[in-house]
Amino acid sequence: MSNLTTTNARLWSIFGQRAETLKRPDLPKLARAIVAYMRRLDVSLHAGFVQNVSYVLFQGDGGSFQVLVRGDDWTKIVPYIQNDTLTPAFDMPLRPGTATLANIDVYDPVYYNKVLGVLGTLFPTDYPTSYL
Repeated sequence: MSNLTTTNARLWSIFGQRAETLKRPDLPKLARAIVAYMRRLDVSLHAGFVQNVSYVLFQGDGGSFQVLVRGDDWTKIVPYIQNDTLTPAFDMPLRPGTATLANIDVYDPVYYNKVLGVLGTLFPTDYPTSYL
């Protein structure tokens, strides 16, 4: 099965998700994915290229958890990973059954809030409201 799903020539998705730029409501889920990946929980990272759009996909919980990040958004995040801003300050020992993808924000709140704060500065745009 292809990772590209086409409903018609104008609408397409990658792994069932539209390739849209990141907005503020998307950031908690992305922060959870980054923290879980860096803490070596059961989260995988896949990169690809579809319809002239590059992407990075975080998957976890047997595929039920997915976060799709467009390549142009990912290029904004990578420098913070490379300069250790988004890497954990120390390697926290994980006791089996304690930290999961669902509770990593509670299990490691300092690191989660750090990642969320950096993402918030990179992607401050929110979805439009009806109060225009």
